[in-house]
Amino acid sequence: MVKLQKGTFRVYKDLWKRLLCFAYRTSLPSQEIPLPHRFTTEQLSRLDQAMVLADELISLGHVDSDDKLYKDEVRTVAADIDKACLLLCISLLDHTLQGDHFESVILSFLAVLGIDEKPGGVFRSTLSYSPDLSKFIKMAQMLVVQRAITGVEDGEAEHPSELLDEMRMRFMIRGTRTAFDWAYRLRSYAKKVVSNTTNLGYIMWSEDAETVTYRDTSFSMGSLREFIAFQVEKAQRCLEELLLLHPEECREDVVPSVGLHRLKDDHSNGQKGWNFLKDLRNAELLQERDDWLFNRVLENDWL
Repeated sequence: MVKLQKGTFRVYKDLWKRLLCFAYRTSLPSQEIPLPHRFTTEQLSRLDQAMVLADELISLGHVDSDDKLYKDEVRTVAADIDKACLLLCISLLDHTLQGDHFESVILSFLAVLGIDEKPGGVFRSTLSYSPDLSKFIKMAQMLVVQRAITGVEDGEAEHPSELLDEMRMRFMIRGTRTAFDWAYRLRSYAKKVVSNTTNLGYIMWSEDAETVTYRDTSFSMGSLREFIAFQVEKAQRCLEELLLLHPEECREDVVPSVGLHRLKDDHSNGQKGWNFLKDLRNAELLQERDDWLFNRVLENDWL
């Protein structure tokens, strides 16, 4: 029941892609920067499996792409990589913290993520960092659900709920010594900090109140009025097309006027299909408007 916009989902996935890249880079013997996290045997095994499959897919890239057998093989390897990455993600989450919590690859990554990359920066602010915690938490929940489903497909359990409950109790709830619990508690604290912190202002007005500046962008009230006038004119042209006006007709003479400012609406009405046209308070204002376009077509031979 998770509904994310495509852009939001893409950004959320990007965080986990960065986490997987971080895990791979820091697992290499050539890694020169000393970091405190330690991979478990399970994590290294899943990581090696994913990299072997990735190398296999890269080697297939030199084969003729029109070959049906080749395409089937590529799809098979790609599906295997998806599953290997899923198992790797679960192994990163399933890491009980016995000592320093930075022993976790995930928490080491989140710590690095908190460093401000801008010149002169030290650490990111609570306002900019807490959304990344939300991205991590939401995707972790979705990955665990996906793991429960694939587990049933592989015959590991009869129902997804069996695997889901097991993983949830082990590393996906508050009170466990896991990265998820740490991130969840930190996000709760961050929300409290944000709610009690006054944000910096970005809007400034000129002394004559004719120019407004937002960050590094400014515009005058005159240009704003011109922009609105242009949008109104554009909307009126679209309306003329929708109402089937003849090029020689004038909209003011043909289309009946409606006092839009007098329209009422009940914004608390969540009933499916509700809109202001169904509001009884607008009955008199919209009287005999339902069939106006239909009657216009019947009464005009050219239509």
